[in-house]
Amino acid sequence: MPINRRILSGRQDKAVAKEYKFKKQQVTWHRMHHLPWRSKLAKKPVTCEEQLEFLKYELARLQAWAEAGESVAEALRVVVARRNVLELEMRVQHKLEGTHQRRFGAKPIDPEDFKVTFEGGRPKGVTKQ
Repeated sequence: MPINRRILSGRQDKAVAKEYKFKKQQVTWHRMHHLPWRSKLAKKPVTCEEQLEFLKYELARLQAWAEAGESVAEALRVVVARRNVLELEMRVQHKLEGTHQRRFGAKPIDPEDFKVTFEGGRPKGVTKQ
């Protein structure tokens, strides 16, 4: 829809309302309830979870742009690259299983959590404390 394109491009709600002969409140309500919307005052995502939510928002916004008839190929490449970096960060922090276990080893275990029992000088078993 052309109105979605105008709203997504960042034009003020008042200008869009005047152009399409709507009330400003109607355009604001449409933007907040039918289009991907994020406050301009929102903080930059810091944690992996916040970054993941931001990527979901970006993909929804790009989908809305594509449905409005805009080309999103370049922007989509950037989002995919950011997703790849986020996956690497999550693997390093052990929040995501690594697909290559040689590169990203298992989460280190604390040896004090386990007790090794010996019998005749040889280890018999390991129990978790």
